[in-house]
Amino acid sequence: MSGQFAIAEAPTKVIISGEHSVVYGYPALVMAINLKTKAKVKVLTENKIFVKSINYGELVLDVKSSSFFGSKALLPAALVAKSILYEEGYNGGVSIETYNEAPKSSGLGSSGSTFVSVARAIYLALGKEPSYSKLFEKAMIGEKMVHLNPSGVDVEIAIKGGLLKYVKGKDSEKVELEYNLPLLVINSGYERNTGFMVKKFKESLESSEYMKNLLIYISKITEEIEKALKEGNLKLAGILLTANHLALSMFGVSNDKLDEIVSFCISNGAFGAKLTGAGGGGAVIALSEEERLKVLSENLSARGIKSFLVKKSEEGIKCWKE
Repeated sequence: MSGQFAIAEAPTKVIISGEHSVVYGYPALVMAINLKTKAKVKVLTENKIFVKSINYGELVLDVKSSSFFGSKALLPAALVAKSILYEEGYNGGVSIETYNEAPKSSGLGSSGSTFVSVARAIYLALGKEPSYSKLFEKAMIGEKMVHLNPSGVDVEIAIKGGLLKYVKGKDSEKVELEYNLPLLVINSGYERNTGFMVKKFKESLESSEYMKNLLIYISKITEEIEKALKEGNLKLAGILLTANHLALSMFGVSNDKLDEIVSFCISNGAFGAKLTGAGGGGAVIALSEEERLKVLSENLSARGIKSFLVKKSEEGIKCWKE
């Protein structure tokens, strides 16, 4: 098996509606986008796992003792690898290189996408074909280390691609649109800690009955956005996006920078905008007609704010050897 690289590539994502509430069993609308993560894997006879990332450096894990040195941020990927090697009975190690087109810590699901890529490439390197449930299970080992109590939506969308209505613990539903949904992703420039924001949301939720009702309100917004998108009513969908952002702000997961970007987008031609992902930083998404979004992107650039139009990635995880 040595001497040949196994490569896997998976999409990242934007959550159109339902972040945080999805952790509690409510629906989320999530779309795979054309920013990819990639993992390049080679099997080794040595009992070590080597992980290398442009963003996070390098790590070496001893398979037998579980001792490691290097960047702790890469430990989740190494433990995904170790679990697969152990379960498949391979008495050796792997070298892993990861690549990510999405901005780091931006709320676009790059960690979940990376763990899916890593797991799939390892299975390919070992000559195995994992089931969907097995691939999901292994990628979630890393997700749980990074995000504490993840819903699994980032892993699911990385495997399946497309536009999905996702409910934790249930089969996701593919949402079909007869047009390309125009979205602008705006990078706030603030990195966020997803685990911390999930904890903050939980504390807000438990603070009063009012906040529990607000959670139900977010789930209703998600259902209405899905309906508006299916009908092609982008203006209504945009208004609902902004309502979702305001509700998330009340949970304390927005900040002045994100609110400022949302306000600027709406003042400059967007039908609506909201934070996407855990909040506290990361990215904002804006919805409008494509030409309006191009102008908005130029206006944001003039203020020193980076943004990029994204397209839906219909394809989920794919893999090959070279």
